[in-house]
Amino acid sequence: KTGFLTLWSILRHRSTRLRIFVLGDPGGLENWRHAVHELLGQKEGSQALRDVTFDYVDFAAHPAYQAYLRRYPKGCTFGTAGQAILARVVCHLFLPTDVDRILSLDLGDILVFNDIKELWDVG
Repeated sequence: KTGFLTLWSILRHRSTRLRIFVLGDPGGLENWRHAVHELLGQKEGSQALRDVTFDYVDFAAHPAYQAYLRRYPKGCTFGTAGQAILARVVCHLFLPTDVDRILSLDLGDILVFNDIKELWDVG
């Protein structure tokens, strides 16, 4: 499943709690929910997901994201990938207000071999 190798590599090397926001469309979010549920059903997966919370955000349906898109000239198109990239750039508009800092990772082809907290601490 797309992104799960990256997620697994993060989970295997972490030393802190994680709050993960999954941005996507309804179908993609459902795939993530199913995959996390599958992982929770396995002993090793269940242990790896301890102290990890997931928030699933349908960014395209969010009023703040839609309002941002309306600011673009008529006829300006992004395509699916472009909308996902833009969502990362403007995620501060639709993530909860208690989120004051994020790491955004493209989960398709990234492996993490050290504790992601080290990257967080750089910021």
